[in-house]
Amino acid sequence: MELLRELEIVDHMETGAPHAVKGVLPTGECVLARYPYAVGASVVETRWRDDQCRVQARLLVEEEFEPRGNHHCVALGVGPELVKEIFEAVHLNPSPSSE
Repeated sequence: MELLRELEIVDHMETGAPHAVKGVLPTGECVLARYPYAVGASVVETRWRDDQCRVQARLLVEEEFEPRGNHHCVALGVGPELVKEIFEAVHLNPSPSSE
């Protein structure tokens, strides 16, 4: 499954530099992730605004979720448990171990 439809390369909205990506996310089930959180969700719509990052989407999450920061990941075709396993497998943690 493709992540974006109607893919277009445009100038970056904040810097004017070339090579930002504009596109449309397909509606349907997905995972919303930003370490250490991964929750099931659905893409409800994709919006375009000249004053925001190129891919803006409205999601409906399946459980309470407090977003922290910007730039969350959207994963299609997988469940939240797999994303959490990937976080663990690549040793993503908020503070490196002293071991």
